[in-house]
Amino acid sequence: MNKTIDKIKITLLWLQIFPILLHAQSAMTNIEGRQSTSLNGIWNIIIDPFDAGSGNWAAYYKDRKPTNDSDFVEYAFEGGPQLYVPGDFNSQLPDLKYYESSIWYKRTFSIQTTANNRFFLHFGAVNYRAEIYLNGAKIGEHEGGFTPFQFEVTDQLKNGGQQPDCKS
Repeated sequence: MNKTIDKIKITLLWLQIFPILLHAQSAMTNIEGRQSTSLNGIWNIIIDPFDAGSGNWAAYYKDRKPTNDSDFVEYAFEGGPQLYVPGDFNSQLPDLKYYESSIWYKRTFSIQTTANNRFFLHFGAVNYRAEIYLNGAKIGEHEGGFTPFQFEVTDQLKNGGQQPDCKS
């Protein structure tokens, strides 16, 4: 009877750990020694107090533009507030001092892709919870403030400008 209980306990423990192992990322090492393009600097933002930007209706990560006079798009990264990255939003704009909801960040960059090379989007840290998009497609999520994380984006890169969006 004790062997059966022990087997059940081990099985339950394995069922709790297994999903974590499936989603675990290996930590990228020697970041400073790798060829990199820094995305530090000024990023355009959208303040999203109701978390509307992740849904299909608003979809801030698609960065839609009106195509005719009857198109209804009630947001834009361009012409709006900007924040310096790395940096927290609470101390950069007085209006955000006590703000606790989501902010969408956007910045465009160019990179020359080459065969046989892998490309990663690496974050030193994001304030607790983040959804990461590249060129309008979600590439992943991360939970845990002050911890570095990365996503391989080799297959998501396109010729010309790249547009990462981050909801934090």
